[in-house]
Amino acid sequence: MTTGRYNSKGSPSRRNARRRISNGTVAFYMGFFILILAILVGLCIGMVALNNYLKNFERAQPTAKSQEVFQQLFSNPNWADLYAKAGEKGTIYEGADAYAAHMQKVVGDQKLSYLETSAGLSGGKKYIVRLDNKQKVAEFTLQNVAGEESKTPQWEFDKLSLFYSCNEDAFIAVQPGHTAYVNGVALDDSMVVAKSTTVAEDYLPNGIHGHQEQVLYISGLMAQPNVTVKDPSGNPVEVTYNAETNTYTENASREAISDEFRNYIITASKVYGKYMIGAANKANLREYFDADASAYKTIVGIDTWMQDYKDYRFGDPTISGYYRYSDNLYSVRVSMILYVTRKEGTVKEYSLDSTYFVEKKASGKWLITNMTNKDVQELKSQVKLTYIVNNEIVHSEFVDANASKLTLPNITVPEGQVFSGWFQKTTDDSGKTVMSLVFGPQKDNIVHLGDGKTLIPLVLYARFERESA
Repeated sequence: MTTGRYNSKGSPSRRNARRRISNGTVAFYMGFFILILAILVGLCIGMVALNNYLKNFERAQPTAKSQEVFQQLFSNPNWADLYAKAGEKGTIYEGADAYAAHMQKVVGDQKLSYLETSAGLSGGKKYIVRLDNKQKVAEFTLQNVAGEESKTPQWEFDKLSLFYSCNEDAFIAVQPGHTAYVNGVALDDSMVVAKSTTVAEDYLPNGIHGHQEQVLYISGLMAQPNVTVKDPSGNPVEVTYNAETNTYTENASREAISDEFRNYIITASKVYGKYMIGAANKANLREYFDADASAYKTIVGIDTWMQDYKDYRFGDPTISGYYRYSDNLYSVRVSMILYVTRKEGTVKEYSLDSTYFVEKKASGKWLITNMTNKDVQELKSQVKLTYIVNNEIVHSEFVDANASKLTLPNITVPEGQVFSGWFQKTTDDSGKTVMSLVFGPQKDNIVHLGDGKTLIPLVLYARFERESA
């Protein structure tokens, strides 16, 4: 038997076996790789699907969108921009700037927050924005833009509404013929609520007037206004503000009394005092008083105070109420004490306190024509009362501010109702309307006010109640 040599490469059967193992390993790893790849692809597809699902889910929930809208609008609010975004138009007197100033004052250091106030609002969501003190300042809504037929809602910002009070007001006192402006806009005579003259009107010739004033009133402002006044020539007039009465008053220029006229009127007052104690005669009076006028006739027609005395002297005079009505007519008040020493040594005091009207005559001489112990610069005021029924003005009139009684308008009471009185409408700090009774039902529509009461301008609303069964 022939014996073959040992072959290190092995027999053909072994080589085939190794070849089969090698091919099997490759196939295994290839299959494993494909499996891993399939898993990774599946995961990727799943993640994309999950991400889309989460996005759809998030869009289906309004919470995230409401937070986003709130942050955009109110995290650092630009109030002027919000005013425009809400579609506010303002008035001829105010706009976005006034609203911004108003809100900065209202908000101050308070924080803003929001909460949902309703659900299912025509497929939308509503949210209220408020301050720490719970004051409501705005609302915004979200709308489902995907439509009701969609299973996955998609929330988007819908609209913004603002809430703010318009309860700032102002009184503006000007001379007739002068024009008041609020934030650059002229006020007209329809806004006049009070008129004033002085007691001097009772002593002046026809066509001559003393100090006159009219008060205009504006309300429903968001912020304290910028008030200016111009004279008939368009020149600006200085204005002062009284915060206590919320009144702007133009500073009317008053001419200062000259030394010459001051000395004249003091001397005339002393002559009057001396005549009343017999130290001067009618001829002395006529040097200062018009013999044809009422002042002279009044003085010479009354009994003198004293004629039997030892001595007299005058105290220091006080000059006040100087007013120039024209180049030929002035008035001025002189106050001083006349001290008369009786023969037995006692002293009698007489108060010389009168307002003199002094006219320049054709001769060029100044003479006193009238006199009174009243303060002729004291204001005589009238105020406007406006009566409204069912949002319509039924009567409006100016009445004396110190009137002791009023006649109210006669109105028709709707069938089935009773008249409950005339009410004034005001607005509190929160913007809430408050109705306060001013005049209840009166017999014959006459209100007795009594003495010492002063009327103010009023807009009065008639209120009715259902007649009880």
